[in-house]
Amino acid sequence: MLLPESVSKIVFELLQGAVDELAEKLLETTGDPTAPRDRQDPNSDQQQSNAPALPETIQSDPRYTEAMVGYWQRQADRDQQLSTNPELANHLKSQQRQEQQELSHLRRNLIRELQANAIALKLKELPNSWSRDNWFAKLNRTDTEQILQQAQYYHRLLILVAPPEISRECPVSFHDRFYIQISNQVNSFLSQHYPITSNLCPVEFYGDYFQKPIDDSDFKQLQTVLMPVPTSVLYGKIDDYEVSFYVGFWGIKTSSVASFSLQAWNWETTKKELEAAGQSKQEAHREIGKILVTIYQLLAAFVADWYYLNIDSNYQPQLFELESKFERAGQSWGRPYIEALRNIQQAQMPVYQLQMQQLGEAAFEKLKDKNNWQCDRTISGYLDSVYAVAISPDSQNLAIACHDNTIKILQLKTSNLIRTLSDHSLGVLTVAIAPDGETVASGSRDKTIKIWELKTAKLIRTLKGHTDWVCSVKISPDGLNLVSVSRDKTVKIWELNTGKLIRTIKAHLRHIDTVAIAPDGMHFITGSYDDTAKIWQSTTDKLIHTLEGHTNWVKSVAISLDGQLVVSGSSDETIKIWEESTGSLIRTLTGHTKEVNAVAISPDGQTIVSGSSDRTLKIWELMTGKLIRTLAGHADSIVDVAISPDGKTIVTGSADKSIKIWRCH
Repeated sequence: MLLPESVSKIVFELLQGAVDELAEKLLETTGDPTAPRDRQDPNSDQQQSNAPALPETIQSDPRYTEAMVGYWQRQADRDQQLSTNPELANHLKSQQRQEQQELSHLRRNLIRELQANAIALKLKELPNSWSRDNWFAKLNRTDTEQILQQAQYYHRLLILVAPPEISRECPVSFHDRFYIQISNQVNSFLSQHYPITSNLCPVEFYGDYFQKPIDDSDFKQLQTVLMPVPTSVLYGKIDDYEVSFYVGFWGIKTSSVASFSLQAWNWETTKKELEAAGQSKQEAHREIGKILVTIYQLLAAFVADWYYLNIDSNYQPQLFELESKFERAGQSWGRPYIEALRNIQQAQMPVYQLQMQQLGEAAFEKLKDKNNWQCDRTISGYLDSVYAVAISPDSQNLAIACHDNTIKILQLKTSNLIRTLSDHSLGVLTVAIAPDGETVASGSRDKTIKIWELKTAKLIRTLKGHTDWVCSVKISPDGLNLVSVSRDKTVKIWELNTGKLIRTIKAHLRHIDTVAIAPDGMHFITGSYDDTAKIWQSTTDKLIHTLEGHTNWVKSVAISLDGQLVVSGSSDETIKIWEESTGSLIRTLTGHTKEVNAVAISPDGQTIVSGSSDRTLKIWELMTGKLIRTLAGHADSIVDVAISPDGKTIVTGSADKSIKIWRCH
């Protein structure tokens, strides 16, 4: 049967009158009870401290600050892409949701780490506390231990529903059915909309945790047991004519406890109105039960949304999508709670953005300090024009490919010339050192690839098959294969130990100048005169993505150590950063005034280094694209750059017949 409009209006007014006070009570648990968040000055220091409501140890954790700065920078890039290319809206929104889920997971994990010691202590104390305090008879010991144990591994909001205290004068149906009805249906509601497995708003619910009804003093005593776990408790009292609702809550930032009661609801008056509308006594009691369930569901949803919004300003409350579920007889019972959440969200966002800007600026300054690179030495005199440089995995040796048909091997620390590898008949364009540091591969204008033993300078074998210059070679991370690219427009994959040709790929329409292999060895990237870079599957000739956006020759490519980003440098004077998994362009870096000949990514994944025909070496922040430093000193084009595996040395090779070794001081 339909709920009479008059009854719906009464319940709406009851809920509407409670929301502001409930929000203020909850705010007390964030550590600053002086003003409700939606009434604060967005520029005040007070509000800045509340966005988000996380402990300072988490807000200052490098993992948190770096993740947040990176997210906001990428979000700015997404906004820019959307303004120029609206067709990307769905793709960009999907990216944003995925990153928000990852950030939410990070926050919860940091909270869990922070609470781990306190949880372990509670578990240790629990047996003695249980045996000496009769109050524990109201609780389920097995559930208590399980809640604490689970909180050591997963962070979620705990919501408990206690049996209502029901007076003897209440109808028998109240005693027999109401608590089970409330518990089951609140559980079903939360499992559907706030499941414990959610990446954004997991709720752990117990409807049978309490053995007996509780009051305010019991709730506060419960905090001494479950304090490390953010918790909300819903409980109530029902007498012969009215119902009282109570909400208890504590969070993570302080030990404050919020205890709140809604104005009592006269169920007896409602029963009479329902009977006057034609319902039987039994039907009226059943309808009252439904109203009670709905109120409990709405309160549980509001507390869950409030909690996750206060630790994550990007969180989108589930209630925004559930308004229709709480509509009764023309009244939207959830509307006041939705509006309260929107007010909190709108007030938080500018403060949150300001905080992220400040974090970004601080991170950038810190990064600048970490990138105080200076030229440590210049090596010249016995070198011809340098085409390529490679640093050994142990950072001990440096291989230099030269125009004079040779490869020079130097000791990186002292710059002493160890040996010269000679057998090519034309200039050597590329050089690579195997992961074991024992083998060197070189490619030349003479169309061959040569494999050398580094320690002895012995030529092991010569690989023939390309019909034009071999422009770049790379050795796979497992040391088993070699990938070569050529002006003949092909990619060739060889067995390093035998020299056997495994596969030839007709990869581009024009000359291929550069190749890089992903750290996991599953993909490689090529760059070509046709202005594109391409991502290929290593085990087949399958093309994964074509990276289009450069307006001139792609001269260099690099892949981040985590395999998620691709960086390309081009004759169009730009550097582009791409998402490896989708092939999407993330951002374009401008600053060089001539073609970008070489790019490399630091081992820590924080910076890009680039060398150009404008004779400068530039260092960029990878996550934001900011230019950190420009280093000059070469008298001609910088042709290649390499970063040592320990991240402490950069080597540049130049057409001025020198190399420079740069170190961070």
